[in-house]
Amino acid sequence: MPKNIPLETLSVISRHVASKKDLLRLRRVSKSFHSASTPLVFEIVIVHETKTSARNLAHIINTPGIAKYVREIRLRDYDMKRHLRRNEAYGNTPEFEQVRVILKNAFALLHQVPALKLLDLDFTVPTEIKEKMATDDNAEPSPLLSLQWDVLGSIAHNPHPLPALEILSISCWLPFAHKLYDTEPFAALVSKLRRLHLGITLNHAVDGMIQLPVPGQFWDRFWQDVVLQRMLARATKLEELVVQSSTQIGARTHLDFSKLPTFPHLTSLTLGNFVWEDSLARYGTNVPHIEDFITRHGSTLTTLALHWCKIELQDEEGETPPFRTWAAVWDNLAEKLTRLTDLDVEFDPVADDTDRWDEEDRYLWLDSDCYYVSVDEPKDSGSRDRQAFEALEVAVRNRKPKAVIGKMVGRE
Repeated sequence: MPKNIPLETLSVISRHVASKKDLLRLRRVSKSFHSASTPLVFEIVIVHETKTSARNLAHIINTPGIAKYVREIRLRDYDMKRHLRRNEAYGNTPEFEQVRVILKNAFALLHQVPALKLLDLDFTVPTEIKEKMATDDNAEPSPLLSLQWDVLGSIAHNPHPLPALEILSISCWLPFAHKLYDTEPFAALVSKLRRLHLGITLNHAVDGMIQLPVPGQFWDRFWQDVVLQRMLARATKLEELVVQSSTQIGARTHLDFSKLPTFPHLTSLTLGNFVWEDSLARYGTNVPHIEDFITRHGSTLTTLALHWCKIELQDEEGETPPFRTWAAVWDNLAEKLTRLTDLDVEFDPVADDTDRWDEEDRYLWLDSDCYYVSVDEPKDSGSRDRQAFEALEVAVRNRKPKAVIGKMVGRE
């Protein structure tokens, strides 16, 4: 090949190679291509729960000449299904124990990756696998919970700062004792974040209904003590926040957003599976704390997504007027969110292209057994809810005429 090709030119060529396997081959072509393609090969490191993948991560972190190029580390779960299916009694297999130890040690050394900007921890498991959840501090943890404890514990107790880290994403985050997060390094890490994505999971789905955990268990303490106090309250530099729950979350878990600060730089907010409930209404008003939290950021929010959020009714038939309707919510958002240019509202996780406004559940009721049950909308509220939402859509669209406006699921 021609000699003395500028490194910048070889770097441009390397960036047009889509496959990482091809990039690895390109590194072997010559010393020049090795220098040009190495930063791209290791810019994003994807780790699976296998011994080979875990060892590769450890090798990268412990090799300064490679670690300096890493910008993103993404932990994925693809082999978790195989590990858990081998382990019907929820005990850890020897292979999985080895993977845990390797990952635990590797994540304790993240400070050796000086340019690490994004950390994406996806612990998602297939829905057909039923995960045993711990219910007290002495309960034997499941394999997935043990893995999270090791990985997150290594990060939370690392005394060395991660100065470049700006983005943290945790999917299928299981609730466990908050003492893991009572460390100065973890507080310092969270305080520097600009983007935070949290997906909290508890499997209590039964026949289309959602059973709430017994008050006082980990679910309650985790949301209040960890998610709100030790995570969100510290992340004052956030520009983007995503908080989603696998089950409806609200007053029954003592979740109080009024204690959170206003984030001066927050431009994007996504909330999933939150319930508007009267016991969490702001004092002297019928505005729930979660709605007040949203409107407090009216001067900065440009993007808002509400996924599968509901309003609680006082009776199953909807005879008693709700403390708040969606029409009131939409009116309030239209008035307060003066910079909003992108809106995405979904009530039903199963979306299609038909008009399903009349079929979607936007309200629910808490029965005597502490089950959330989807119910029909209150009488005379449907048309008003729809009109108010359409008015909000128009207001958003007028601020940015060429923007792609998020649509209510099933609406044209």
